[in-house]
Amino acid sequence: MQHLVFLLLGLGNGAVFGALALAIVLTYRSSGVVNFATGAIALYTAYTYAFLRQGQLLVLIPGVDSIDLGTPMGMWPAMGLSLVIAALLGLVLYLLVFRPLRTSPLVARAVAALGISLLIAGLVAQKLGTDPVEVSPIFPTDVWQAGDLQLSADRFYFALTIVVLSVLLALVFRYTKFGLATRASAETERGAYVSGISPDRIAAYNWMLSSAVAGLAGILIAPIVPLVPVAYTLFIVPALAAAILARFDLVVVAVFAGLAVGMLQSEAQYLASQYDFLPSAGLPELVPLILILAVLLIRAKPLPARGEIILQTLGRAPGHFTSLLPPW
Repeated sequence: MQHLVFLLLGLGNGAVFGALALAIVLTYRSSGVVNFATGAIALYTAYTYAFLRQGQLLVLIPGVDSIDLGTPMGMWPAMGLSLVIAALLGLVLYLLVFRPLRTSPLVARAVAALGISLLIAGLVAQKLGTDPVEVSPIFPTDVWQAGDLQLSADRFYFALTIVVLSVLLALVFRYTKFGLATRASAETERGAYVSGISPDRIAAYNWMLSSAVAGLAGILIAPIVPLVPVAYTLFIVPALAAAILARFDLVVVAVFAGLAVGMLQSEAQYLASQYDFLPSAGLPELVPLILILAVLLIRAKPLPARGEIILQTLGRAPGHFTSLLPPW
């Protein structure tokens, strides 16, 4: 029974992993960028929401004070404005950074995303410090109990929200013109241009959508997990594992994989407390790394062994080239 309890305790973190994995998939499908800054976007949006609830508009520019709005903002207006800001941030990142890098190697785009993640997290830490920020609950905080089994209602509603969102997005990408255009751009940009579709425009829209999804994850997890810069940026590793399990393509699978990762991490923490031969710290963090390694070992093509390439023959040259070779 305790195993099931700890699995359910991981629903909260699993939901944010799933939402971030969903955002990663959306970005990758449209622009080919593995957006390591997804966690940082969620962090910035969560802080924006928290400050709006206090009556301030957060400004991360060094030396510039946040804007005093005069009165605290309600939950729904604050959430709506925060998601709009997250979408605009995604658009700016695409136009200023990733669109100019669209023909660059994957490594260059990944390094740029990591740089943006470090920049946003550093600005937040420099501006606001690392003390946790309290955020009022969004979902009901009741505890459901059945015998020895307990489940927090907020974690369940959070997970349910992300699952419903993934299903809706899957339907959008399958049955709408926007979804068909996104799939066409993902298949071949040249073919999309021939069909009258602008891959740049489609990528920009998807960057806005993925940033809003990441921002929503940050807002919803803020009342459950303490809002500190370090925690949010580390969410990218489990989210990346979920995205890899979803092959960077399947949005619903990405969310369920994220939920599974979060639940397995919670179970790993319980096992570490029960068995002395297991490490007392760091075991939950190993779960996504083990999953990534397992997927790579099972699905990736094996690398050639040392010396294998030079031992292979080149085959016979075409006849008209053979005739040009001097006799030996």
